[in-house]
Amino acid sequence: MANEPVTVMDVADMLRHAKRPTRQLDVAIARMVGFRRTVTTTGTVFWVHEKTAEGDGSVPKFTASLDWAYWLARTVSPKGSGGFTLGHRTSHATVDDIEPCESAHPALALCAAAMTAMARDQAAKVGEIPSA
Repeated sequence: MANEPVTVMDVADMLRHAKRPTRQLDVAIARMVGFRRTVTTTGTVFWVHEKTAEGDGSVPKFTASLDWAYWLARTVSPKGSGGFTLGHRTSHATVDDIEPCESAHPALALCAAAMTAMARDQAAKVGEIPSA
């Protein structure tokens, strides 16, 4: 990404405005939730989650896969609730009682909601509430 997102809320905003799933957003999400890029001595690149060792070596397709978007939501809010609705042109999602996020694709909406919940939780730890 030319202008690499610097905050979780930046990533959530980009997800809300994305027209389609992108690998650039997948990489931004992966970095925010603990996936680390490793390069072997032969130059092979692997992405693995630092705590769970989940992943097949590539960046998960968070923005295109409802399975990975759901994994993200459960990782961000393991005890929270959430859901999404499919629309003709847009989808909506919420995680852990945040305002519903709207995006062009259901996985994008669910990722946006998860990242918004993550930003809210981070802000609450330092006493700030982010604007969505």
